[in-house]
Amino acid sequence: MIAPNNSIRTRFAARLNSGVRRHMKLLDTFWLIALATLAMTSCSSSPKIDGSSKVAFERSHAALVASLSPEDQLRLSLAELIVLSTTGCLTTKPMPNQPFLNEMLGGQADLSSCRQELHGLTFRSIMELAYPHGYQAGGSALVPPNTSFKPNPLRGSA
Repeated sequence: MIAPNNSIRTRFAARLNSGVRRHMKLLDTFWLIALATLAMTSCSSSPKIDGSSKVAFERSHAALVASLSPEDQLRLSLAELIVLSTTGCLTTKPMPNQPFLNEMLGGQADLSSCRQELHGLTFRSIMELAYPHGYQAGGSALVPPNTSFKPNPLRGSA
């Protein structure tokens, strides 16, 4: 006697379902890992400057500077001066044991006098304010440079 088609279909469906279920479990695991990664990256955001008080400002600014590479520390210092020079809040303080520099430069910029202007900013936001057309950080620009300019060849040139 011939086996009914129903049993063949049932065995085929069982095999198909077992493979599909295994792949669905892998997909669920993938999404769980992706969500966990997203949650971790959002929690580990870059340090922000707290300008609520002078002590909080100094502590948060030091943490921001400490989180940066030496190159980015230099970029941050220059960007802060660029951003704050237009606000008129910058004051200077004398540099200890540097009479020549104090006389020539007028002292060192005191960022704590501009703590309200820097409140809530991160390294990236300060760089965006200082360089609105993009800046090089780690080899990549925030805003890609405009490379659409194509010079026309001179007349008579081959």
